[in-house]
Amino acid sequence: MKHILQFLNAHPRNRLIIVKDKSIDIPYLDVGRQLSKMLQNQTEDRLSNHALESLNNLLKSNVLTSKELERYISIENLGILMEKELKLDLKTILKNYSRGTTLIVKWPGEVVNNRIYFLTQEEGVEINLKDISHIII
Repeated sequence: MKHILQFLNAHPRNRLIIVKDKSIDIPYLDVGRQLSKMLQNQTEDRLSNHALESLNNLLKSNVLTSKELERYISIENLGILMEKELKLDLKTILKNYSRGTTLIVKWPGEVVNNRIYFLTQEEGVEINLKDISHIII
């Protein structure tokens, strides 16, 4: 937690925390499970519009507070956000939600330099975090 607090106390533009190897003892929102429930009855032609709206509502309604982290959202199980049919831009989502709110992401993939890969570097989705203030723990 020490590294996280040092990062947050530096007042970065974005407050993105990628949790790779260590666990932080906080509750995580299962985005995959919750978003799939919200989208299960949507027709294909409205799926992408409804996906972004539903995701925004889901994240906004799950903001928590703590003394150390202040306002934060902690999320896991993000595979659904990579589904092509939803047409979501995960980098933009990470960037937008980490401004003014600490966004903690339990990341199941690989991390190489400023890039995160969903699942593996060879076959996964790449997200370049170069222009997003972040810390990887």
